[in-house]
Amino acid sequence: MARIVWPVQQSVKSTFQNVGNQTRSETEVFRQDLCKALVAANTPLKKLQNNQFKEFLQKYCNQNISDESTIRKNVHAVYKRVIQETKFSLDNDSF
Repeated sequence: MARIVWPVQQSVKSTFQNVGNQTRSETEVFRQDLCKALVAANTPLKKLQNNQFKEFLQKYCNQNISDESTIRKNVHAVYKRVIQETKFSLDNDSF
């Protein structure tokens, strides 16, 4: 079943992408998205130390891939964002 995204949900999602009144940089958004994808896929962040994997990501994502330690700094922020999104989803689901 396709999920409908209402304008209110879009504005909430864009709010999560803002820190205070400052919009996060594209690089920071990419780092958090990469962190979220690796964690969701149960892929250890240490895999970013593999040169072939890192070069593959750089080539096809057109992004500089940060070191594992830099990506690791995003784990807590990703965790908080997933919790907020889950709470929002649960609050807006009617049973």
